[in-house]
Amino acid sequence: MELNILEQGLATNRTIFEQSLEQPIDTEFTLPDYYPEVERILKCRVVPRLSSKALNGGTLVIDGTAAITLIYASAEGEISGFDYQLPFSKTVDSACAQAEPSDGLFVFCSVMLDYATCRTVTPRRISVRGSVVMRPKVVCRKTMEIIADIDNDCVQTKKKETRATVPVSVTEKQFSLEEEMEIPQGKPTALSVIRSSAAAIVTECKIISNKAVVKGRLCIDALYRTEAGCDCFKNEIPFNQIVDVFGIDEDCTATAKAEVCAFDLRTKTGMSGEARTFVADARINLCIEAFCERDVSLVCDAFSTRFGENISRSDVALERFVQGADETFLCKKTVEFPDGTFSALTDVWCDAGGGAVRTEGETVIISGEIGVCVLGRDTQGGAVFYERPAPFEYRLRLDRAVENPHCTPQVQISGLDYELSGSSRVEIRAELKITAAVTETFTASALSEFSLDEEHPKNRGDAALVIYFADSGEKLWDIAKRYNTSPTEIASVNELETETLDNGRMLLIPRV
Repeated sequence: MELNILEQGLATNRTIFEQSLEQPIDTEFTLPDYYPEVERILKCRVVPRLSSKALNGGTLVIDGTAAITLIYASAEGEISGFDYQLPFSKTVDSACAQAEPSDGLFVFCSVMLDYATCRTVTPRRISVRGSVVMRPKVVCRKTMEIIADIDNDCVQTKKKETRATVPVSVTEKQFSLEEEMEIPQGKPTALSVIRSSAAAIVTECKIISNKAVVKGRLCIDALYRTEAGCDCFKNEIPFNQIVDVFGIDEDCTATAKAEVCAFDLRTKTGMSGEARTFVADARINLCIEAFCERDVSLVCDAFSTRFGENISRSDVALERFVQGADETFLCKKTVEFPDGTFSALTDVWCDAGGGAVRTEGETVIISGEIGVCVLGRDTQGGAVFYERPAPFEYRLRLDRAVENPHCTPQVQISGLDYELSGSSRVEIRAELKITAAVTETFTASALSEFSLDEEHPKNRGDAALVIYFADSGEKLWDIAKRYNTSPTEIASVNELETETLDNGRMLLIPRV
């Protein structure tokens, strides 16, 4: 007997490798002769950045750079800064070559500083020790063929309709950004850059056929040395990128995250011999994750009223998009220091930490700490540096409670204002750009194979009707399957409107 089986392909993501890797930092470097000697180290800032991540067979190769900024005071009391780039590479066997065939493998990786210490070997030679933690993850995308319908007079099917988020594509693109920026009028001329930081903030992501149009800005924050001391510089560079993303259209949704892979800020001397221009060089990595909301029809059970069946079932892991967050969260904190610590502030900046996620009912809570770094002068005019953690908590209210939520947030510093209160308190107002997509995972059982065993017909009996005394809570599907008949016919003959019986009763079971 011929069966007309309708199948549909359903793309799913599955994590096949996830690990925490440690990359040691162990280096020494020497200051150039035109830099003043180190009298006292104020801060050794280490910012790890990833430049590439790739799979070669089963080997995962991660390349990056630890950007080291030494901020120090000279014997004359001047504050100076020196940048040193330490490249690193990590290779690990991910065993992905032995993974089952798939439609693609995608590599994700986060990186953060574990710790860093530094000391002076000589007034010009610096030793830095520390550790960077990387968390790579390899995701396998596979299209499963599942049965959506079976068209045959003697086959009864039990279907389940569900809404699922189907992954479409993950695309990365790196691009370079170079810009010359004038120091505003009224600001002093620059001698050198003491420290600088940059954050790539995505402000918009629009989808057209097979393309994503991404807009954003590069937020630059720097401290530079002048003839009279130090001054701060802030600027924003807009960027626009068109990213080819195969398989997406206007019905899809995409999330875009940007990370700075490399950054350099240097002074440029003009015709007058003064440096009133900064030149910024940045390399930015865009990651576009696209997905579509789709109604999925699954045949979760089936049987024949005439013959035996050969059935194979599969558990399908599905995801459902719940809610997204893409907004700026204002974190206000008062940071306390010992009495009489500061007479004036030279510079304040914040380093964003990773965000932990937990749920409370219908609320997703993203929490973490930002590192508040304060550089200033004490009451004797000497340079001092302090660092304090400042906790933050962002709450995202969902439309409903979620049983198995998943969220990997990105937390970036997009702006900062600060004020010295007295000599021991610093008021900060940090703008945190929160980007997150909350999804829930669930498992559905579906038929992957179905065929009739025509050599073993079922014993259907001779009676046209059978009387059955059903118990409360029984399902029509189970009763029909027991008597090799149709649940629709049982409901029609007995004038039933529900799949589950509310109370015990006598049923007439028709043969089909």
